[in-house]
Amino acid sequence: LSRFNDEWANKRTDRQRKAVQAESPPKQPDREIAPTQPQPQQRQLFGATQIRAIPQWVGRDELLAELHADLVQNRQVLVVYGQGGIGKTSLAVKLMEACGVDLSKSILLANCPYDNALYCQITDSDSFDTLVAKFLAAFGMPANRDGATPAQTVDKILARLHQERWLVVSDNLESLME
Repeated sequence: LSRFNDEWANKRTDRQRKAVQAESPPKQPDREIAPTQPQPQQRQLFGATQIRAIPQWVGRDELLAELHADLVQNRQVLVVYGQGGIGKTSLAVKLMEACGVDLSKSILLANCPYDNALYCQITDSDSFDTLVAKFLAAFGMPANRDGATPAQTVDKILARLHQERWLVVSDNLESLME
């Protein structure tokens, strides 16, 4: 695990350096116009239309800062669990913003340590298949599983999550487990 964390820190450092370079104005060529390079695909937030506005945020800045530091530096998974109505969703949305997710534009800012983000609002009527479909859509994979078993589909999702660093918020996930 420590080797993985070291490798990830190196990748994050490279990504941050590239982000700073990308923000620098391009150098003008002396004689010829340089050919245009294909632009990297915009890192984005999937599921942004499901995110509700947070009308009031009071007294949790210290907790938010602590969770942000812990998530970005130490954790691959962070579970926020508790009684309904105590602000778990608000905390998760504010944490996404703290991680560099621009909710209004559905993009990830240069300072975001993640490659992409996904917000899944789970309702009581949703099923495991609904959650899988949201992941597959975010990954640009076909929703039909071409005869794959649920376990094979989960393996595909996990493989994709290992290829890139995703910030995933599954809001109300416990409703699928009841």
